[in-house]
Amino acid sequence: KNQRYHIKIYENLLDGAEHFALIKGKIKKGIIPRVRVISSNVVQNYLINQKLPNSFNKTLDYFKKYQNCVLVFIKDTNLKKDLSNIPIPEAFPNWKASVVVHIDNSGANIFFEDNTYGRINLKDLKWARQWRRNQYLGPPIKYTQDVLAIGDIVYVEEKNEKEDSVEDPAIEAKGFYVIIGSFPSQEGAERFISELGSELDVSFVKDLNTYRVVFSAHENLAEARRSLEAAREVVETAWIAVY
Repeated sequence: KNQRYHIKIYENLLDGAEHFALIKGKIKKGIIPRVRVISSNVVQNYLINQKLPNSFNKTLDYFKKYQNCVLVFIKDTNLKKDLSNIPIPEAFPNWKASVVVHIDNSGANIFFEDNTYGRINLKDLKWARQWRRNQYLGPPIKYTQDVLAIGDIVYVEEKNEKEDSVEDPAIEAKGFYVIIGSFPSQEGAERFISELGSELDVSFVKDLNTYRVVFSAHENLAEARRSLEAAREVVETAWIAVY
C-alpha cells in the first residue's frame, strides 16, 4: 500500500494472549490519531496464508488520507472457556478455578467461568509464602502482590464465614488443621485416604457440607505451619484451616 507502518506487540496480562498494532506517523500526547480495531482470527488466517478480510484493505486505503493512524489487531480470547478447561485437583473436587483480574493493598478480585467475581482478602493470604532459590520459603507476606499477580490462575473454595483468618486475634479457634483434601462425600474422602495408603482422619464441615482430609491437627499456628511443609510433599495444594 506504499505506506510505512511500525508494528507494536502487546501482551494481555490476564491470559497471555498477544495482540499487535500497526502504527503510522507519530503517536504522542496532543495528537489524536485515526484508530481502527480488527478483532478475530485474522492473524491466524494471515499466518496460514488465507485471505484477510476486506476491512483490512479498506482500512489501509482509508488511512492514506491521514498522517497519524493506528490499526489494532485483537486476537479473540475466551477466558470462560479457558477456565472451564483447567482441571480441578482430584483431592479438592469442591475447588473452583479462577483468574486474578485485580490487585490492591487489601486483596485481589478473581473471575470465574460462570461470569461471577470473587474476592480474596489479604488476611486470607497470610499463610502463603514466596518461593526462594533452592525451594526455600520466603518471609511472611506484607502485600497481595508478594504472592499474586494479575493473570494468575488460582484454585479457591468458598469461605465459611465462621472460619476466619488465623491472624485475627478476635477469633477463638479450637484448633489448627492441615488439610490435604476436601470432598463432597465421606466416601470420596475415605477413598482418597486409601489411595494414599495412610491413616488419616476425615473432618466434616457442616456449614460447607464438605468432608476434609486432615493431615494433622495442632493447638498453635507455628506447629501447623511446620506440618504444612510436610503435607505439601504429599499434596502441594495443602492448606491450614481453623475451626
